[in-house]
Amino acid sequence: MTNVSQEKDQAGIQNENWLKRHKTKMAVGAAALSLALPMAFQPMSENRKIATEAAPWVATGLVASEAVLLGGAAIMLAAAGSRIGNPLRIRGNLHRLKDANGTNAMRVGYAVHIAGAASWDAVLSVGVLELPKASWGLMAIPAYSVAITGVRAVALWPTLKKPSPFEAPKEEV
Repeated sequence: MTNVSQEKDQAGIQNENWLKRHKTKMAVGAAALSLALPMAFQPMSENRKIATEAAPWVATGLVASEAVLLGGAAIMLAAAGSRIGNPLRIRGNLHRLKDANGTNAMRVGYAVHIAGAASWDAVLSVGVLELPKASWGLMAIPAYSVAITGVRAVALWPTLKKPSPFEAPKEEV
């Protein structure tokens, strides 16, 4: 009896691992299918009309959201100051960025960056909802973007904490 339950557990783990490995492919597949369905089942003139009505405000919203997102990233880089050196080789200088942790500029940059990312996702979601219902599978793109925003927010969270006054500053080697 335990062999059967172990086999079921193993099968569940394999399915979960498969989903983790192929989540991007599934999101792209859902988006492609959602683009193909309206083209197959609705007149092209109707699809073009819907897209041209929504395009100006969606494009404007995405550009504004992207500007806010990049502005927040710029504020966070400014909080790091000259400690980063060449931004293209930031990985080698990450240990120097700890001086910017907990600063007000880092917090403001983080808030602006996440607000820009959230507004980008919201504008894209509303834009997808304006399309025919057969296209709503395109919501996989904003959903994937929301997940990436969440991961980025969790990754940046430790940089917002103020250093404890009880911790001695570490010397650079």
